[in-house]
Amino acid sequence: MQQQLEALSARVTELERRLEVLESPEIKQMARQLSAPQNPGDSGDRSNWARLKVGYDYEEVRELLGDPVEVKKGGMEFWYYSQQGLKGPYVKFLFRKLNDWHGPNAEGAAHN
Repeated sequence: MQQQLEALSARVTELERRLEVLESPEIKQMARQLSAPQNPGDSGDRSNWARLKVGYDYEEVRELLGDPVEVKKGGMEFWYYSQQGLKGPYVKFLFRKLNDWHGPNAEGAAHN
């Protein structure tokens, strides 16, 4: 029993050491830099569209894509990033959270 406790204690100590490294300011800064968009606020940058996630709030979407060209509110809220409406790039919010989107692709058509 004593050996098992010592083995568990050693494992906990090692896990705490690993966690300390992962939570270090240097690692956190590196993670922020890797995940930060290259062109924040640029709806023309397809990599920003690729970073969108269902559930983002208005501010998170605006941070990635910038201000929309047009906003339509109703049961759902649409932010259009061109004059093409649903034929161009747009995001759709449901209950103030990102629900769906279609961004520009290489051919100029919309995709999700």
